[in-house]
Amino acid sequence: MRKLLFTLFLICGFIAPQQVSSQEKEDVHNYFVLTRKLEQLRAIYFTAGDLSEMDGTSYGEFKVIIFGQAVKEFSKNEELEEFLLKAEEKGVELIVCGFSLKEFGISPESFPENIQVVKNGIALGFNLQKEGYHSITL
Repeated sequence: MRKLLFTLFLICGFIAPQQVSSQEKEDVHNYFVLTRKLEQLRAIYFTAGDLSEMDGTSYGEFKVIIFGQAVKEFSKNEELEEFLLKAEEKGVELIVCGFSLKEFGISPESFPENIQVVKNGIALGFNLQKEGYHSITL
């Protein structure tokens, strides 16, 4: 009986799905940008598109963390809808810093649902770096 259980255990070990190797994880290129200048968004969209083309199938995620004065400008911007469409086309996720919202007295509910609001945008940036995201500086 022990031999049968041991044999079954070995067989299950070989059949079970294997974890993704660290090399396979490294083949995906994820990016993020911290920006406090709204006028940089156009350059960010172009960069995301270029990186997507260059990376091909290894292109992962592209996150833009908006903080500081830019959240104030972003919340009042009449072109917000256009920004969101361009971001979606390029596969860019827009994230707003909650600390910056508090600083300028802006309600998180004033942003559309597809814009993520995080407690601390800079801390998120550090965590993304820990996860292997490439940081882009403009």
